[in-house]
Amino acid sequence: MVSSPKNFLFLFLGLAGLTLATSGIALINLGGMNFPIAILIACLQASIIIYYYMHIQSAEILVKIFAVGTLLWLSILILLTFNDYFSRYWTTNPSLWP
Repeated sequence: MVSSPKNFLFLFLGLAGLTLATSGIALINLGGMNFPIAILIACLQASIIIYYYMHIQSAEILVKIFAVGTLLWLSILILLTFNDYFSRYWTTNPSLWP
């Protein structure tokens, strides 16, 4: 499947917009939600790159299965990271530290 330069331009502009959104979110204080939102935007960017730039939409079925398995494994790792991050005891009193 041959993609037109127009499609690649729109994809590039979309990825640039998502990058700007990530930078904008970093400047806004959302408390503990800055990290999860930034990760969601990064996963969306990675999905766009995998699907369009790596031509997964026109690949064989085995390649698609491995691509989905890789994204599933990545999501498991991200969820485990979130579990660790949100389950920690965050202290604001340094006098309790050893």
